Amino acid sequence: MIKNKLIYFFLTGTFLTACSDNEAPAIDPKAYPLVIKAKVYNSYDTEQEGVTWTKPEDIIGVYVLKSGSSEVVSPHANLSYSPTPTSYDDYFQPNQVDAIPYFPTTGKDVWDVTIYYPRQETFEIEGMVPLKLDKQGELKASTLLYGRAKSLTKENTVASMRLAPALSRLVFYFHAGEGISPEQLSDVTVDLDGLPTIGNFNVIDGSFSADAESVISFRMQTSSSTNADVTRTTEAFVMPLGSTQGYVATITAKQLPEALTKKIYSISSSIGSLERGMQYVFDVTVNTNGYIIESSSSPIAGWEEGDKISGEGEETQP
Repeated sequence: MIKNKLIYFFLTGTFLTACSDNEAPAIDPKAYPLVIKAKVYNSYDTEQEGVTWTKPEDIIGVYVLKSGSSEVVSPHANLSYSPTPTSYDDYFQPNQVDAIPYFPTTGKDVWDVTIYYPRQETFEIEGMVPLKLDKQGELKASTLLYGRAKSLTKENTVASMRLAPALSRLVFYFHAGEGISPEQLSDVTVDLDGLPTIGNFNVIDGSFSADAESVISFRMQTSSSTNADVTRTTEAFVMPLGSTQGYVATITAKQLPEALTKKIYSISSSIGSLERGMQYVFDVTVNTNGYIIESSSSPIAGWEEGDKISGEGEETQP
C-alpha cells in the first residue's frame, strides 16, 4: 500500500489525453519516474533484511548515469533524497519534486544510478568527496556509504540498492600468549605509516584517488575488548587504493619485556591489496618468544548505527 502511494506521488499526470476520438492517447512525459529504494545492510547476506532509514536528516546524494558508464544523464547530478519518515517502506523521496528524473517515453534509454551518504551540498570537483583520514577518532563504517543500481529502463524504474561502507577497515586483535599476561597488553598501540591520508572518493564511479604527498604516520583507534580471548583491539579506516606496498604497522607495547616492546610489521607481507568495503584482520598473539601474526579478510559486516563491526559478508561492486 505504501509503495503504491509513493509511486502515485511520483506520477504527476496520467498516461492519456486524447485530442479526439480518432487519435491515439498521448503518453504523459512524466509517466516513468525514477524511484529510489535503499536499505543499509550490516551484512552482505542476500537473505538478510537490511535496516530501513526513517530519519529525515539522513539525506543521500543520487547520480543518474548512462548505463555502464560514468556519464551523467544531465541534469540529474547530486540529487537530494530523504528517507520516507515511516518504518513501513524503504523508498526515498526527492527533496526537490521538480528535479525527479523521468525516463523518456520513447526510445530505449538505459540508466545506472549511484547513491552515496552523507550527501554533500556542493563539490569543488563534481562528484568527488574529499577525505582526510589521519585523525581516526571520529571515523566509522558509516562515515561513507555507497551503492549502485544497474540497467534501469522505463519498464524497470525502481533503483533498489544496498548502501554499504566504501572505505576499507584494518583491525588488529591482540591475544596474550604463553608467558604474557593480558595486563601487559593493556596499553598496546599501533601506528600506520606509508598510507596516503588525504584523497577523494568519486561517487560517480566508486573509485578512490589519493594525494601522494599526504603519506604520514598516524595512530589507529584503540580500545579494550569484551572478548575474553582478545585483550586489545586497534582499527583504522583507510582508502582502498590497491597495492599495500610500503604500508607498515608499528606495534608498541611498553609493558612487555624490552625485546618485545616494539614490532614493525609490513602489511604487504600478508595482504597485497585493499578493496572497497573490505576489512582486513590481523590476529596478533604475543608470547615470550615473540609475535605471531595471522591475517584474514572479509567484507565489512555486522556494523550498525554504533558501528560494532564483526562477521563476514559480500562486497558490492559498482
